[in-house]
Formats: sequence, C-alpha cells, structure tokens
Amino acid sequence: MEAYKAVAAKNISVTDEVSAVEHLGRKVVLVPNQDFNFKITYPRDFPMAEFVFKQRQAMSGEIRLASDRSGRVDG
Repeated sequence: MEAYKAVAAKNISVTDEVSAVEHLGRKVVLVPNQDFNFKITYPRDFPMAEFVFKQRQAMSGEIRLASDRSGRVDG
C-alpha cells in the first residue's frame, strides 16, 4: 500500500506492484516457485483461478490426510 500511495501522491503511472515498489527505491527480487501462478486481469480469468484454487484445496486436503495416516502426533 505504501508504494501505491507514494506513486499516487507523485502522479506517477505504474503497471504493477513491482513498478510501484521500485519507485520507492526498494529492492525487488524474483523468487522461483514450482506452483502455477497467474495474474487475474479480465473476467475470463476467474474460471481458471477458481479451478486452480479448488485443485490446490484438494491437494492440501490429500496431503493433510496422508500425514494423519502416518501415525505422527502433532502438538
């Protein structure tokens, strides 16, 4: 939020969060990740986002169930 407020106060046009943060003089780094990640820009992007979200929820539940069967006790 700080970055967006700063560029708005200076009436600077940016295309994304990275551009805004760079205008603050902050360092931006790229973090490699195996997950499918995308930007929701248009209404047509929502069905894909919903699909990916549901898949990740299902995978999270499967991982949790697998760890529950291991006999390990958390806590």
